[in-house]
Amino acid sequence: LFEEIGEKGPITATKFVAFMEKLPELLGQKDMLLSEEQLKAAFARMDTKNNGEVSEKDFLDHFRTKYVVNAVVSMTDGMAVKGGKTVRKLDVHEIVEQIEEPTKEIGLNLIRVKARADKDGKEGYITVSGTSTVFLVPYDPILAMERHVEQAMHELVDAGTKAQKYVDTKVEELKSVHSGPLAETKTALLAMGPRIRKVQHERKSLKSKMVEVRRKQQEAMENEKKRRQEALDHAAADKILDEVNSVVCEAEGQIDKAVETAHGLVNSMGDEIDDPCQAVCNAEKDLVDAAASVEKALAKIREHMDAVKNATKGPLGEARTMLVKMKVKVGVLDSKCQKHIAALSSARVDAEHKIKAQRLLTDATDQVDSLEASLQKLIDLAEPLVSDHNDFSVKVFLSHALAALSMHVKNSAK
Repeated sequence: LFEEIGEKGPITATKFVAFMEKLPELLGQKDMLLSEEQLKAAFARMDTKNNGEVSEKDFLDHFRTKYVVNAVVSMTDGMAVKGGKTVRKLDVHEIVEQIEEPTKEIGLNLIRVKARADKDGKEGYITVSGTSTVFLVPYDPILAMERHVEQAMHELVDAGTKAQKYVDTKVEELKSVHSGPLAETKTALLAMGPRIRKVQHERKSLKSKMVEVRRKQQEAMENEKKRRQEALDHAAADKILDEVNSVVCEAEGQIDKAVETAHGLVNSMGDEIDDPCQAVCNAEKDLVDAAASVEKALAKIREHMDAVKNATKGPLGEARTMLVKMKVKVGVLDSKCQKHIAALSSARVDAEHKIKAQRLLTDATDQVDSLEASLQKLIDLAEPLVSDHNDFSVKVFLSHALAALSMHVKNSAK
């Protein structure tokens, strides 16, 4: 990592800022994004030598796990508490560096860690926490410095009290001395009182400044926490709206296409289509599918609205408002879809009736045409019998004459 950031050299502010600006995108965590000013401030804190560069050793030091002694505890030479030899006692506010991962001692409710004391470099095993006492707490350089300063302040208070008591005692002892070296000493001792009080005054002033600094630090941390939360909320809101927009656009596209087809069929009544019933059925299916996509979009909107129902402001509050508007929009699409489904249903019935009527008319026409053709054939067949131009009786006479001639021919042959 050091070589990656430092490009095989020491890490400079420019390299550090350039790498860190790419890091949130690489990790996929936009909430980790810090401003250039914040990154430069972070590098300045890392650059303990104030030479504009951070060496590999200094860089790795920031990744070492350290603890601050929270209560007096013994460092022993073995992992097990029983039978272990004490290396030495660790005082409150001492700093130790972890050498091995913390381990729970079998049979006891104790977390133990092997560590090295910053004070003298001695190594051993230390109890991190027991049943009711926490001996080691994670090291925070600022917190460690504050505790160190507070300890120094307590010591200064004690020293000031001791000094004031000493001066007061000696002045009291020299109360009866009015001349000579001791008198001069008494005068000098009396002059030390204001100096002692000034020290205590400056100490109180410093303590007030520390309280103010701690307040500002806490405020800065809260602001940073708020900024990070807003970044998370922005990312969550963007994701919600992207998902909903996707399903809404898909549903809108399906409905527009299905409605256009349905509208054309309803207006034309399928006059220019070979099979209007099938066309209407296909259009109805497309509208039903579009209605399903609308229901899918509504379900997605309801899901996300439930997730942000308590959000009243910020990115999630804005997302909630947009979801309400999208729900109304999708509701309009659903109404539009249902309206055309009903229209198509009516058109389908009309088309079926039209086809049935055409079929009935065609069948009846075919039967009547066939009947008329049969009549014509009958008329043609009966023509010789009913014609006014032919003497039917003459034909009968001829028939009898021909029969007689035939009989004569037969008789002559015999």
